[in-house]
Amino acid sequence: MLAALALSALKVLLLAGGVDAEQNHHSHYVHVTRLLALLGARGVPPEDVGLFWADGEDPGPDRVVDVSRVSPGDWLIEGTRVDRDTVNLPEPVDTRFPDRRVRPATRAALQAWLEDQGARMGPDDTLLIAVTDHGEPDPEGGVDTRINLWGETWSTEQLLEDLRPVPTSSRVVLWMSQCHSGGFSSLHARRDNLCGAFSASPERVAYGCYPELAGRTDVGHFLRFLEALARGGDIAGANDEVLLTDDTPDTPHLTSDAFLWEALERRAEQREADLAGLIDARLEQASADDPTWRLVARLAVRFGLGVIDSQRAVDALLDELSGAAYALDAWSQHWQIALDQARKLLAEPVLRKMREPRGPEGRSAARRKAMAAIEAGSRKREGLRARLEALRTRVDGGARIADQLELQEAAAIRAAWLLGRLAGPAVLGPKERARLETLRACETAPVLPPALDTEG
Repeated sequence: MLAALALSALKVLLLAGGVDAEQNHHSHYVHVTRLLALLGARGVPPEDVGLFWADGEDPGPDRVVDVSRVSPGDWLIEGTRVDRDTVNLPEPVDTRFPDRRVRPATRAALQAWLEDQGARMGPDDTLLIAVTDHGEPDPEGGVDTRINLWGETWSTEQLLEDLRPVPTSSRVVLWMSQCHSGGFSSLHARRDNLCGAFSASPERVAYGCYPELAGRTDVGHFLRFLEALARGGDIAGANDEVLLTDDTPDTPHLTSDAFLWEALERRAEQREADLAGLIDARLEQASADDPTWRLVARLAVRFGLGVIDSQRAVDALLDELSGAAYALDAWSQHWQIALDQARKLLAEPVLRKMREPRGPEGRSAARRKAMAAIEAGSRKREGLRARLEALRTRVDGGARIADQLELQEAAAIRAAWLLGRLAGPAVLGPKERARLETLRACETAPVLPPALDTEG
């Protein structure tokens, strides 16, 4: 094993572009530091890791740290002018990585590093491109999606071009957790020895674009994938574990999954056939002992999907979830408008007496004083207070149900990826089968070095 490792090398391009200081969440920093720690623990030399972070080593602010603290009574002023005038916004800070060279997340810096490292790579080496970031869809609605860098973007087409210095005999593995990341899976058709794992299909956002989740550091594709990769070492196993452990609206999938779905869609179009019917007919030919069936069953149980045994079942579930979400949204908007109006009634008398606060301490003091006045006012108007609490219960309950519906929708899409994995091979020709085997070999080969033996 040690001799084999000596003949190969792992190069890592770790990218967190962040867009700008206001949108570069603290969670990106957590992702980066945890992956750096894992790579160090596995013996990957620091010089083999290219860290591309926001503005690099520029001393200006590059990351937002949310210092707000929600008090129990804040719900009474949420969305009112009192809230807006007294809230302390997240503070932008400068980020430092001690004892680590940090490059700016710009295309020019990425190109320079790839050119330098490409000249050093051999046929047994692996380049891992790990992305925790924001992303954008293809403006034309296709698969040329974008990774947000620092003040610019890096598209699928640009990444392909910038990989030219890396020998095609070297393996390139993409681990991408940004919105619309699935567009980059299309690169397998244009570059040999490339595969990847992605958090979302080209048209979908990932968890980092959900405002209520963006600032959290304990959820999402990147962290769950990192944990799974540390346990197993290859992206295929990590992806399948993440299907069950990611509690966000992400839709994890592999390059081979996208390849099989493309083949199924192409065959359905050629035959002018119903896609779900085509898939279900091929599922009847799939072996009942295929472990993917067990993964589908575990996914359905984990997220409460019911029986998933066909693509038609998935489509029916997605329609049902969409209808429920539409009805819930209509009621939630009605409750939210009523709640906002009731809050405004309480806030207006306080606003008339409140002076414009200045500075963080002034805003905090003004907020405490306003909250005390509004709380006292609400207690004097029992009918209004009761209405406020009833509406809040409905709004909060609706939000929880909406989150559950979104999660179930994502889980249903994950199940569809797996059904495509079961049904897709039956529509492949000899060349496509060989391509699938190549992709799966890329996905199942270890990426990380094994854990170091610290007891010897």
